[in-house]
Amino acid sequence: MPFFVNKYYKMKNIAIKILKTEKDQVKRFNALLGVFINSNGNPNLIRSYNARGFNPTLLDTLEYDVKQHLAITNADLVNFKEDTQEQVQQTLLVDSTIEEQVKSNPEAKAIFMNILKEMNEEEKTGLRFSSEYPFLRDKDCPNELKILANDAITSFHTFKELHQELFDKVANVAEPELTEEQIFKIANELLENFELNREIHAELEYYKEHKDFLAEHPIFEDYRIEKEIKEMTAEELAKAKNNLKANISKKKKALKETDDEERKSKLSEDLAMLEKKQKLVDERLKEK
Repeated sequence: MPFFVNKYYKMKNIAIKILKTEKDQVKRFNALLGVFINSNGNPNLIRSYNARGFNPTLLDTLEYDVKQHLAITNADLVNFKEDTQEQVQQTLLVDSTIEEQVKSNPEAKAIFMNILKEMNEEEKTGLRFSSEYPFLRDKDCPNELKILANDAITSFHTFKELHQELFDKVANVAEPELTEEQIFKIANELLENFELNREIHAELEYYKEHKDFLAEHPIFEDYRIEKEIKEMTAEELAKAKNNLKANISKKKKALKETDDEERKSKLSEDLAMLEKKQKLVDERLKEK
């Protein structure tokens, strides 16, 4: 339901702010535990944290659990910008005519205002790639980043179109077909494109600063695998080889036994990835 989604994103943003700004460990622990409780975290874990109280090791565990529960990625943390009260207020003060028109539809207004608050000015106007990321013009710029830049442009245009559609549907509350479900569907699609653009922006920002990949985006899956295998010792490679062989055998057996098309598709994807890893491991072992 929309209220649940709004609360989820609110708790996620609060958690990110705590992780980025709260330096006092005890306050950090208590604040994150509060978020975990208010976002309906695992009751057993909550009881455990409450009973045991703060210690540095438990803080690390709590941070991990909160990140997992709210799906907080490194990209979210890299992208974090702490809004001043004035910036938040400016974002909330949208066109007065539209705000007046949505007063008769609280559900629509709740979703609409939440999304507007999520957007900062850069994301409203689009990314200025030529000035923001000059390395995209370099001949040796990795292809992955050029693809991401194109995806970001496409995502932003989709974002703008959906944003306009949401504006129109929320503003025109007199339409009898304007339901909570319709507005939620548009808002959900808008948020997906918004999140995609933020992920891409985080990758580009990270590369600009570090000349390396953040590698949170799915496009870097091969890169992550290759890097992981490249860093393995001979002993780790031998162990990985045996594990991969066993897992490949299990996937092939499961693939033969299932008649479910969706499961077949998933097993085929998993098998292809395992075989790719196996090939890379074999190549690395030959180099050792």
